[in-house]
Amino acid sequence: MTTKTFLITVITMFLLAGITGCDDNEDICTFNVDDPVSDLEWLKNEIETRNTPGLSIRFYLYQNKENSQKYFFHEEVQIVGGGQYSQQVQGATYVVIYNCKGDTIYRDALNNFYNENTLVKQIWPEE
Repeated sequence: MTTKTFLITVITMFLLAGITGCDDNEDICTFNVDDPVSDLEWLKNEIETRNTPGLSIRFYLYQNKENSQKYFFHEEVQIVGGGQYSQQVQGATYVVIYNCKGDTIYRDALNNFYNENTLVKQIWPEE
């Protein structure tokens, strides 16, 4: 019985540490490159992977209003056709928000993202 109690306690502490140990600043990072499409490998790969005839993608750069040193990448993906199911899903759009490391911050449920951040510019495709 003691071993079982010990294991439950350790697992509970691990879960609580994981939940409370997250700092908001870990979700965002400082942006320090001149040309994100060329300088950020994850972004270059994302564009190359998604840039297909069946998808229309746009990337935007957003800056945090509270801390002007923190930036996000806003990816907007629209299904434009192709494949046998294209009639059913054509025009469907979804949004993914990344930090500058390429980690997904938000996917579809953006909550207060647009209130907390300001659009800097569209970075892909170039306007």
